[in-house]
Amino acid sequence: MSEKNLIQSVQQALAVEEWLASGALLEWRSLEEVSLGVMLTRDRVYRILKTLAAAGRVEEGDKGWRTSPKLVRFAFRALEYFKGDAGRFGLKEG
Repeated sequence: MSEKNLIQSVQQALAVEEWLASGALLEWRSLEEVSLGVMLTRDRVYRILKTLAAAGRVEEGDKGWRTSPKLVRFAFRALEYFKGDAGRFGLKEG
């Protein structure tokens, strides 16, 4: 797919979401950690996180930011749905 057909802000939001999900499940991360992890400015990451929080995909708390339990539940439902196709997603059966 051509780069000109991609929406940069969506790519950045997905990168933030994926970075948060790549750590320990439901682990709190500071704005600084997220910013460094995805190599975007703190201001940009803050606005992305606020947008993701409004959509229920991440949570903001006293300790920072984390993947929302709602998103984790969605992931578990998806795993159940695709049971038997684990290899296709790079997962181990079992």
